[in-house]
Amino acid sequence: MNVQPRQPPHNIEAEQALLGAILLRNDLYGTISAALSPDDFFEPLHGHILYQAGQLITSGRSATPVTLKDAFPDIEVGQNVNLPQYLARLMAAGACLRIEIDTFISRVRDMASMRRMIELGESLARASDDGVQPEKAISEAWARIDEIRDGARHHGRRRGSIADLAPALLDPDTAQVVPTGLADLDRALAGGLRSGRLYILAGRPGMGKTVLGVSVARRAARRGGGVSIFSLEIDEREILARLSADELSHTDRPVSYADIVADKVQDADKGRVTEAIARLSKLPLRIDANGGLSMPEIEASARIDREIFAKINKRLGVVIVDYLGLVKVADRYRGNKVHELGEIALAGKTMAKRLDCAVVMLAQLNRSVESRDDKRPTMSDLRDSGNIEEHADFVGLLYRPLYYIQNSAGWRDQTPEAVEQAEHAANKLELIVGKNRLGPTNLIRLWCDPALSAVDNFSGYGR
Repeated sequence: MNVQPRQPPHNIEAEQALLGAILLRNDLYGTISAALSPDDFFEPLHGHILYQAGQLITSGRSATPVTLKDAFPDIEVGQNVNLPQYLARLMAAGACLRIEIDTFISRVRDMASMRRMIELGESLARASDDGVQPEKAISEAWARIDEIRDGARHHGRRRGSIADLAPALLDPDTAQVVPTGLADLDRALAGGLRSGRLYILAGRPGMGKTVLGVSVARRAARRGGGVSIFSLEIDEREILARLSADELSHTDRPVSYADIVADKVQDADKGRVTEAIARLSKLPLRIDANGGLSMPEIEASARIDREIFAKINKRLGVVIVDYLGLVKVADRYRGNKVHELGEIALAGKTMAKRLDCAVVMLAQLNRSVESRDDKRPTMSDLRDSGNIEEHADFVGLLYRPLYYIQNSAGWRDQTPEAVEQAEHAANKLELIVGKNRLGPTNLIRLWCDPALSAVDNFSGYGR
């Protein structure tokens, strides 16, 4: 009687669907590659396809059947099926995946874990046949089981004893801190933006949230940290215009970002704007201006950016999300704004830990500020916007007094008092520190010019 050898557990259809999903939407590579490695695929060709797709995507190119076929020799995948035809079939399988991506990832990963456990059992049987001491074989098997279990449950999780972790704590070179170049802010942050931490910058409209966020991005990238900007509100053209205006703000001839966006830059300044853009293009700075992104999609794109930065020997230091209220939410808390915003903030904190970077999320405060005589925001204004505070390591509340002066009746009537107040408040931006795990909760004074989309040290242009 012929007994056919038992096939190891696998799910070819799930593997095909995941690869097809990547070919259809390259932005899903970050999510899938974060959970699965090429070795997790039963079919060796599938592992090779994942690897080659990753090589293309992380180098800034698209992974498609056309670009991928050049990465493989001219092989026959099956009877009368060549590689381009097979890649097209993968895309068809991926088109059916839709919202079940997590389920398919779990299937492939579980099958890989089962195969490893079977291999472990076979290695124990061989150890018995070879006369290996049972204590040694069992000890090694338990260690391997722990590796398999941790790999399945905690993909990418960092663990260690105090002895393992102490060198990283004592060696300053291992500290992932990116300075902002804003001296008082960096002092409050114990040196700068720190990996694994969530920073919330909140304010009412017109307070300069985007101005500060974009300026911090440029400054952090100039100081060596890889920076990813996710702008859910304004497009990439305006982001680039803001970066360029901020870059030129300390020169003798600054240029308004609105003029750059509207293509109204004077001929004498066009060359300077072009040079500013050229300097910015050399920074480790990437922009994603797609609207309606969810936190898993932002994290997936940030993972791709991290691998792209690694190719130029840079680390992903900062992810900036503008802004929290526009992040697409899951159905779990739909309609409950407090819980929705809290869930997004928690996802930002979790992303900071998983990607080993700082996450800066801009947030909008509720309208209660407008009903008070003193418009300076307090932490209670943030709490009403959701349980954000408990997940944040740092909360900075923005207040720009000139905004309220210029919207007052006195300013409309040009009373001497309002004019004097405006002169005194010009270019002042207050960052009220409401929560700070690593420093004081104080008031940080910054220089700000919204027309130039520029923020600087209050005492001068400390570039």
